[in-house]
Amino acid sequence: MTFPPGRGLLLISPSDYDSALAKGVAPLLDDFHEDGFFARVVICFPLTRHARRVRLTERTEILECGVPVARRWLRRLLAPLHVARSVLRLARLVRDERIDAVRATDPCFSGLLALAIARLARRPVCVSIHADYDKRHALAGDAGAPVLLGSRRLASLVEGFVLSRVDAVWPIRETLVAYALARGAARERITVIPHGADLGLFVSGDGATPPDGLPAGRLVVSFAGRLSRENYVDDLLSIARRLGSQRRDFVLVIAGSGDEEARLATTLAADPILRDVVRMVGSLDRPAVAGLRRASLVALVLMGGFSLIEAAAAGAALVSYDVEWHREIVRDGETGRLLTEHDVDGVVAAVAAFLDDPANARAMGHRAQTLALARHRLDAATRHKQRCYAALLAHG
Repeated sequence: MTFPPGRGLLLISPSDYDSALAKGVAPLLDDFHEDGFFARVVICFPLTRHARRVRLTERTEILECGVPVARRWLRRLLAPLHVARSVLRLARLVRDERIDAVRATDPCFSGLLALAIARLARRPVCVSIHADYDKRHALAGDAGAPVLLGSRRLASLVEGFVLSRVDAVWPIRETLVAYALARGAARERITVIPHGADLGLFVSGDGATPPDGLPAGRLVVSFAGRLSRENYVDDLLSIARRLGSQRRDFVLVIAGSGDEEARLATTLAADPILRDVVRMVGSLDRPAVAGLRRASLVALVLMGGFSLIEAAAAGAALVSYDVEWHREIVRDGETGRLLTEHDVDGVVAAVAAFLDDPANARAMGHRAQTLALARHRLDAATRHKQRCYAALLAHG
């Protein structure tokens, strides 16, 4: 495939294109060109079942380097050969298609591949860190963080190997700097690059479409995110049950899908309190998520990344656990409430206080919106990343 002339980026990610489509975020993949800093971007998903190339836009291409073999045991047997072939193929692509830099979106498998490709092709390489993977593994086991041969310890050693050797390390939060340093990253190579997002839909509401069927006359408390253990979904239902035993002037709307979806639905169906105060609406597209966020008086973001930024941008009062990076957005008593991890009673009390005083909740939501826009507007984040990429290319 041909691309317009100019800088090129190879991005390595552990996910897959179908997941991006299912989450409704596939159009956001084109943002990796960073407002024209890169004329072409090849986004590679090396650990998929498919092998295909998809031209997403004029400047962005999806490349999946999967093993198209149905049997799982055979895919595992072929994995070492597949990885070696993928590294050689992608190094050749970098040279032949004039890619200028390589980036990985996690420091484990993707980071190891990116490092090998970049060294073979003699290009600079950077790795971004999006989570405290040790914490995610403690919460959700192997589903929450990378493991190697079933071992989180081995995966952590790979992360250390990668982070101590790449040209730049880009954690998305201040709290992740310590994570990078603990794995051997050089302090002078670490730059925090906060997530940037186009938040206009959440702020203005133009084009936002809240889900149908919400009970009339009830205040909306919402959760939007992946239904997985690392997002404290069991606590979510406990909060709804305890709050629902006290009052029925609210509805908790749960939007999203994931490994725990069926189990949560079964629990919900068997509990009369939950059936009355909870609505599971499944995965929503971005306009519907924005509509739900804007309709919410309170956003329950017990664990969140982009979901926390979007909830704040929509002007909802935030209720979160004091874990990972949440203090950067959730300022207790100012933009929402920050509670100790698993303090279900504290969350219930916080939400109840917001339901009793909607004016205070909206005031906190307005301050949360102001803070989110100041820290995570796409244009400001893009300019910051352009400077970081320019420094990376100069280093190479």
